[in-house]
Amino acid sequence: MKKIIALLLALTMVFAFAACAAKTETPATTETTTTETTTTEETKTEETPAAETTDEVKTYKVGVAIYQFDDNFMTLYRNELKSYMESLQTDTVKYDITIVDGKNDMATQTEQINSFITQGVDLIICNLVQTSSADTIVNKVVDAGIPLVLINREPLAYDADGKPLDEAYEGILNNPGVCYVGADARQSGTYQGEIVAALPDKGDANGDGTISIADITAILDYLSVTEEEQAQMIADRTVVEDALDADGSGSISIADVTAVLEIIAGSAAEG
Repeated sequence: MKKIIALLLALTMVFAFAACAAKTETPATTETTTTETTTTEETKTEETPAAETTDEVKTYKVGVAIYQFDDNFMTLYRNELKSYMESLQTDTVKYDITIVDGKNDMATQTEQINSFITQGVDLIICNLVQTSSADTIVNKVVDAGIPLVLINREPLAYDADGKPLDEAYEGILNNPGVCYVGADARQSGTYQGEIVAALPDKGDANGDGTISIADITAILDYLSVTEEEQAQMIADRTVVEDALDADGSGSISIADVTAVLEIIAGSAAEG
């Protein structure tokens, strides 16, 4: 997992640095709605304007909007992102990073992006709450002349009725200051399907011939009883032990519920 995150971060920073290099200076203002901030200074008594050069030290202000802090993957992502950017700092280049929690609410995230724009940050990295609202965010940031890196959730094109199309998003294609860094969801779903296909019972935890929410119920039922009752369920073939281990870890846990949900989501995406 960390190797995957490291690769995504490296790609994110490549695009981020390229975008910062091309950015026209934007004046900063005063207020900040910081949830998490990091700076190399031990103490900070006054606001530093965006990309300010003082005694040959250049500080870039970076705003990072995460769709929701209460997400294990994005917690790893944001912590690694902050650590990685700190590791890139030198005596002459510093990064003042502000990371905010969108609380899985698009209106909240839009306000946070507005705040970043008002602050005059040099770069915005955004993990969208809703990819269907990408136009709103992209247009605001592009109009402000700030480079934008979208991460993890890729916006797609939409038709006149608002239905997603299997086409590249025009907001990225038409704006050189906007890019996306993340995994291909369709490819991930394919990999998940291949893992399930290799299991003895193809991930069918309750033995009904399909992979569905019922398989999650079977796992939860199994986890809610004593070890003796679990053994009896297996002996009675009420559940299939190998199939319950949906993530292939060798043990049955709540992680298998997540694995089944990912399988179902991947199947739905491909359908």
